[in-house]
Amino acid sequence: MIPQKTRLVFMVRMRFAGVSPRKSWLQVAMILPRRLPGHPRLLKVERFAPRSFGHYFRVDDLDQLDGRMQTWLCEAYRRGTQETLFVD
Repeated sequence: MIPQKTRLVFMVRMRFAGVSPRKSWLQVAMILPRRLPGHPRLLKVERFAPRSFGHYFRVDDLDQLDGRMQTWLCEAYRRGTQETLFVD
């Protein structure tokens, strides 16, 4: 974990997730090897490379940090280890 002025960044070989506090909610960012389908919490998706998509989520309530978010975070962690770099 790397604390910065406006966010916390999580890193292994590369950054894979981050959290930025807002006034009444958190912005959670993850780098995934694929584009996720639309989801109500998803604010935007950016493509950084063929297998690197930045996903930005709005979290208003602790209940939103559910099993689905945990699955995506595990996938982002694997992306951060670059395990999925050359996998089709």
